[in-house]
Formats: sequence, C-alpha cells, structure tokens
Amino acid sequence: MAVIKAVKQFFKGVSDTLKEYKIGVYGSYRVVEALSETSYTDFYFQTYAWSNGKVSRHADLHQYKNGQTITGVTVDYNEIKGNAGEWGAAAAKKSAKPKAIAQPSGLIRKGDRGAAVKKLQKNLIKAGYSCGKAGADGIFGEATESAVKKLQHAYKIAVDGIVGDQTCTELKKALRKKSTKNVPYTVKPGDTLSEIAAKHATTIAVLAKKNRIKDPNKIYPGQKIRF
Repeated sequence: MAVIKAVKQFFKGVSDTLKEYKIGVYGSYRVVEALSETSYTDFYFQTYAWSNGKVSRHADLHQYKNGQTITGVTVDYNEIKGNAGEWGAAAAKKSAKPKAIAQPSGLIRKGDRGAAVKKLQKNLIKAGYSCGKAGADGIFGEATESAVKKLQHAYKIAVDGIVGDQTCTELKKALRKKSTKNVPYTVKPGDTLSEIAAKHATTIAVLAKKNRIKDPNKIYPGQKIRF
C-alpha cells in the first residue's frame, strides 16, 4: 500500500510539472488500476509481470510475453487494447485537464449526480463520514468530496476525492468496522481490558467509561463490553 501511495505521489508530481503533455505509465496490474483512479495519467501500458494473470480494463497496451525472437531480433509481444499513444499521435493535451482522457469509466467524482452518488453518500454516512446538511441527495458536491477525502486519509490511500475501486474497498472496510463496533464483545476467560481495547482500536479509558467499569483490572467472563 505504501509503495502504491508513493507511485501516485510521483505521478502527481509529473502531471503537475508536465501539464501540457500526455503522460503514460508502464507497470503491473496494481499500478495501472491505482493510477486509473487519478487524473495524473493518460495512457496505461501493463506488463504481465507481477500481475498474477490479471489484465486491467484500463490497459491501453498489454505486454503479454517478452524475450521472443523474430528474425534474430529479441522483441516483446504486446496487445493493443486502446489508445496506446502510437507514433504520430498528438503528444500535447488540448487543455490542461481534458475530461475525455482523465475520467476512466466507473469513477464517481465531484459534479456527478444520480443513484450511484446517493448510494455512495448513504454508505459514507453509515460509516461515520458526514455528507453535509443535504445528506444523501444524489449530488456529489463539496461536502461529499470532503467526506471521501476524510475516508481516504483515514485508510492511507491517495487523497484525491475521487471514488474508484480502491476507495470503494476501503469504504466497505469502514462499514464492516462500524458494524462490528455496534456488536458488544463477550469477555472470555483470560481476557484483559487492555487486550480487548487493542484488538478493537480503542483505549482502556474509553472502554471503562463506556461500560462504567470502575476498576479496569477487574472484568469477568460473560461480561458484555460495548464500543
């Protein structure tokens, strides 16, 4: 996860510096998928190496075999699946932020409207991330973007306010975590309050106050601990 975050930060720097040029990335399935959630890259060249047999739907070019010999020359076998930025194609962008290029399908971002946005907002609210006074109104505005960024920051992924596969995965984790917190834990023989607190990402003081435990060193089997 830290490596992917660093890759995104690198390409953000490239994008911010080379604003007038189209940018391509060559890498594994995970790299292509991660950068497809951003607006930093325009072309995606995927290698089969380190991809575990997966091919990204965003790949413009897929290198499926290398080290092959044709008439005495060593070459790689590639499959063109989209716009691969071939020789003769324009290298400069028509505008600083070309919407047609920077928005791969499946992403939800500021300005979008509809059922998908409303479902996203409901899940964000359930997970504890407020979408503002309007709530789940189906309009991806500043409050919803702020909620998405807070989620991304909390789960240590690229904070860009854009909802793609990775952000959806972390949102599901947040929902599961929220659901688990609502279920009380039954103390087992040998349990300590400090161990329970550590497993549930909280503190002894918070659990003691929540459950009105006067002595944190005294809990008993069968006791219900609420979070």
